Amino acid sequence: MAREYPLSPGMAAFVARTRAFATAEPSLAAQRAAYSRMAAAFTPPRPTGLRVSDLALAGLPPLRLFRPAGTAPASGWAALLFLHGGGWMLGDLDSHAFFCAELAARLGLLVAAADYRLAPEHPFPAALQDSLAAWRALRDGTLGEPIDRTRLAVAGDSAGGNLAAALCLALRDAGEAQPRAQALVYPALGDEATDSRVECADAPLLSAADMRVCIDAYLP
Repeated sequence: MAREYPLSPGMAAFVARTRAFATAEPSLAAQRAAYSRMAAAFTPPRPTGLRVSDLALAGLPPLRLFRPAGTAPASGWAALLFLHGGGWMLGDLDSHAFFCAELAARLGLLVAAADYRLAPEHPFPAALQDSLAAWRALRDGTLGEPIDRTRLAVAGDSAGGNLAAALCLALRDAGEAQPRAQALVYPALGDEATDSRVECADAPLLSAADMRVCIDAYLP
């Protein structure tokens, strides 16, 4: 029997609304479509005063840039690479656009979101390679926007947090400069049977079994 978790009324409502978008269809296409519908339903209106543009450049994953409208600072934009979550299997430029828009609007910087390749069609290291390519293009100022190379950061949630951490490790190993900041939002950083994973193995929305499916797809 599944354990009962002591959720606040607001969290219980969030869980119920999220579950309403679930599909019994097991195909990956159906799961991705359901995830996209859920993300769209939770997406608030975009903040005003932003310029948003999509880029398709050779050798890079598809990118979406979010920045304040108007002229860049004299030193260029402070910038952040954002890597979305979704268990390495789900998500895209639309599913996490509200994260990026809020960051750009509140912090007054340029946010570059990367639509990295997804598992299981593209297992490790494809997503990391795409993340590194996007980071280097942002760092080197080849995305058509003036960049302040002294004020660069990387961020990601869940699987994107894993990719953000892996990106920093890869840069370290390659002898390249680190971001000024790294923001990891509930990142997937290990596969150990930690206390929380054991005690909350059947937690609503993300169980230990769900995590196992994602990890096995990314690291077959």
